[in-house]
Formats: sequence, C-alpha cells, structure tokens
Amino acid sequence: PWSGAVILQADIPLAGAVRPGAPGFSEAYGPARLAGVELQRRTGEQGEVFIALALARAEGEPFAAPAGVQASARLTSLRAASLELGYRRRLLVFFAGFQPSLAVRAGLVQTEAIAQRVSPAGAAATPVGLTRDTTALILGADLGLAYQIGRASEISADIGLRYAGPLLADRSGGRGAGGGADGRLSLPVGVRQTTRV
Repeated sequence: PWSGAVILQADIPLAGAVRPGAPGFSEAYGPARLAGVELQRRTGEQGEVFIALALARAEGEPFAAPAGVQASARLTSLRAASLELGYRRRLLVFFAGFQPSLAVRAGLVQTEAIAQRVSPAGAAATPVGLTRDTTALILGADLGLAYQIGRASEISADIGLRYAGPLLADRSGGRGAGGGADGRLSLPVGVRQTTRV
C-alpha cells in the first residue's frame, strides 16, 4: 500500500564554505527551515521505498568582513529544492510502542545563487556574486523513531546526515566573479507525520 508523509525539519550546517573570503556555512548561516512531502510504498513487512520533495531556506548571519575593511558582511539567503529517492528499513525492536528505523537516500538538489553583501560604515550593502544556480548530487542517511497513532497514521522523529555537492562559481565577470562553494555537510533534525492510504 501507498503512504504519504509531511516533513518538517531544521537542517543544521556542519561543514563546507563559500569561497573566497566567506566563513564556513556553519558560521554564515543559521539552521535551514525545511518543509517537504514524501510518498512511500511498503516492500514487505519491514521495508519501504520512498520519494521525497523538499524546500529549504536559511538566512545569512552577519560576520566580520576581510581584515582591514571597516564593514560587516552577510551572505544572501540559502534557498534550495531537493528531490530524493530512498529506502527505509524498520527494525524489529520496539521500545514502549516506539519502533526505530534506518534510511538511506540519494537525489538532486537545486540551490539558488549566493551573493555576499558587504556594508561599509555609512554605505548601503553592495551584493557580490559568489555562486550561481547549481544542481548537485545529495546523499544522506537517517535514524528515525516512529510511534503508531491508530491504524493509519504514525509520527516519527528523525535525525540524519546530508551531503550536498559543490556549488558552481559565479563567473559573470569583474570583481563579482566568485570562487564557488565546497560541498556542504548538514544535520537534519525533525518530525515526519505519515498517513497510510
């Protein structure tokens, strides 16, 4: 049978950086707010395959401009959309009605261009392009703990790791030419509410 799920997560940046002159993703951005939907199909008693579609957004945090510049800097919002395929295995262990699971996933993530805004004292922020719109590979794994709510619904708390591939450099020319961005590692934490059809 098919099932549908709604996903709400905070995606916490761990590693990776925009180049050049910007700090790591963990310093330049707060946790991303992620919302998505998931379509699942059981493959036996304990397994299921799924396809997930999600949108994420993180706001840039202020950081110090390069040495010698009397200014503050901030990266523009990080906006991304992902499409993933995965497999989830429910473990044959129960804790007071809770059932753990393990999942692996792979897919594509489209990330919008990122610019850096540097605000000299008394002047307006001027955006400088660093990356351009990029579609990259995304890989991940999750550990979940689900609780059954009646016959047709369950809620699960999930925690995992995600790796999204590097972002392409903005080569639009002049001083706006950026150096791209490393692949980024993050820690998604959230809830998933599933309804079975």
